[in-house]
Amino acid sequence: MDGQKFFKIVLIIIAMIVGKLFSQYFITGTHYKTFKSEDGGYRVTIPTMNKSEVKTLNTPAGPINVFFQLARDKNLGIEFGVSYFKLPEVLRSRMQTDGPDLFFDNTINGMVQDSSGKIVNRQNVQFKSYPGRECEIRTSDDKCIKVKLFIVKGTAYQMIVNCFPEDRNHKKVREFFNSFELTNI
Repeated sequence: MDGQKFFKIVLIIIAMIVGKLFSQYFITGTHYKTFKSEDGGYRVTIPTMNKSEVKTLNTPAGPINVFFQLARDKNLGIEFGVSYFKLPEVLRSRMQTDGPDLFFDNTINGMVQDSSGKIVNRQNVQFKSYPGRECEIRTSDDKCIKVKLFIVKGTAYQMIVNCFPEDRNHKKVREFFNSFELTNI
């Protein structure tokens, strides 16, 4: 085999490998975009393949419609979610008297109970000047749930990531939390 023929074969093999890798990236790669919720008054960067859901929860304060935006990075196995709901008047009144801590604690404790998990980290935070809570929960199936909750003008917002513990500080997780913006304040 002469050198020119060998060189052509090597180029063809390299082209096939690069083509395979390139096509795999576009076939299986997860792409992110900014999602904007007009009704929720927020925007956030999440995987492009996402879905909206509305669930009605029956609570002691009455039924509450919770609006969800859910997405999954199938390559990383990380799930992202944003939800919001208008606080019922009875809860708004109670928070004016008692503050939001009981609401945050009850919400987080409910997540811990639902996941049969335990709280690894919990801290008070603020979003702009609005009160919030951040926590990390380790679930019974050894997953990690990272949550940020806050209340803005009578609306409760929740950002949540479900991932493996080693991914809890992944670049995409940080970008998700850092990308959240309110558009109606």
